[in-house]
Amino acid sequence: MLPWGATTLSNHLEDLTAEWLEYNGYFVRQSVLVGRREKGGFEGELDVVGVHPQTKHLVHIECSLDADAWAKREARFTGKFERGRRYIGPLFDGLELDAEPDQVALLQFGGGDRSHLGGGRIVWVSDFVQEMMTTLRLRSPQSMAVPSTFPLLRTLQLAAQPVQKRTVFSQLLPLQSGILLQEEPTADTCAGYNDEVDPDDPGPEDIPYSEWLT
Repeated sequence: MLPWGATTLSNHLEDLTAEWLEYNGYFVRQSVLVGRREKGGFEGELDVVGVHPQTKHLVHIECSLDADAWAKREARFTGKFERGRRYIGPLFDGLELDAEPDQVALLQFGGGDRSHLGGGRIVWVSDFVQEMMTTLRLRSPQSMAVPSTFPLLRTLQLAAQPVQKRTVFSQLLPLQSGILLQEEPTADTCAGYNDEVDPDDPGPEDIPYSEWLT
């Protein structure tokens, strides 16, 4: 089944991005074909577009897991963002929008200090994941569980919670070839973990929270 508002199948990164926007109050459309041609087909597709009904923030996000050269990326994203500026408005008829969309290239791979691509700003996937994990770590699954309609975010919320110190070690899968899939925790490896989440505690002693995500 296609996500609501989608006209083609999306990928995992697009699904995660759409969930994050909707979880934060945005009205979202995903994998939308735009620019219908008279002889059939479309000019292209917009990965994720969303508008916040209160702030009026209009965002257009193009997700990419490619490792292409910057010149090839520049040409491709210039076309994507130009189509976005032309066709996003009618997707949200009846809603008050920002005059120009905030356009983002969400990239997995790349290097250097480049901050923009094709007219949009660059956000790295690793930074995006850290943004989500930092927020979800402070929202306990017991009292502030992510709705089950956002399965990817709900999984990240579980992963973001600190490991709890327990006297009995357990693991889901059985022993394989006599080797544990992970080391049994000791007093040293459990140091720094608490049963309760402390917003001011970065996690294990001497390990910055940002290093958990690398």
